[in-house]
Amino acid sequence: MFAVKVAVATFGERVSPRFDCAQTFLVATVDEGRFSSRQELFASGWGTNERINRLVALGIQAVVCGGVDRRSAELLRSAGIEVYARRTGNVDDVLTGIFQIEARTKPGP
Repeated sequence: MFAVKVAVATFGERVSPRFDCAQTFLVATVDEGRFSSRQELFASGWGTNERINRLVALGIQAVVCGGVDRRSAELLRSAGIEVYARRTGNVDDVLTGIFQIEARTKPGP
């Protein structure tokens, strides 16, 4: 398995229902079935282009969200970012399901 840098549109501890309205993202690196890093990214006030440009600049390889508008999905995919839409529930549970992460693992010190 290889490392994947993923951004999850979040609403508290849950996956946000909409990519374009999410105020925060969890940016996580999943490596060898574990989180090797996690950080919160504040996206308040970002328009569609700025949101996508910042994710690209961070080297994001996948985006997870509840819903995504067609334009954003096309821009993300054209930037080489995999889109996992129609995901709901607790962020850790959703990431575990997509990336086969060991249950409830946290990054080391």
